[in-house]
Amino acid sequence: MKAIKSWISRSITLVGAVFIVIVIADYNQQLIELSRLKEQLKLDESLMSELTEQRDELLILKDYAASDKAVEDFARQEGYMAQPGDTVFIVQPINEMQNESERKAYSDFDNDQSNIERWLFWLFGD
Repeated sequence: MKAIKSWISRSITLVGAVFIVIVIADYNQQLIELSRLKEQLKLDESLMSELTEQRDELLILKDYAASDKAVEDFARQEGYMAQPGDTVFIVQPINEMQNESERKAYSDFDNDQSNIERWLFWLFGD
């Protein structure tokens, strides 16, 4: 009888020890998961702040795009349009100049000069 009580006592102790090991292992896994989730939360918060800043910038850009200033800027810069009263300059390449005297004025440049001589001429003159 004493042997049975001793065996039951040891079995209960063993089951209790196994239970404690299982609980500690589960607690450890939960701590690891908590650490991973905290890191993920930090990453998500930084991404959220970046996206919020980007959204704010896009809202400002959207408001600008809907303004008259944006239309005028586009027309002047990319549409090559001018308002009444603006002075418009049309630059033509040398090949397309109609006047022979204009063509001659630009072609009088000495082609036998070195690059350094050309630069000195353009920077300092004669």
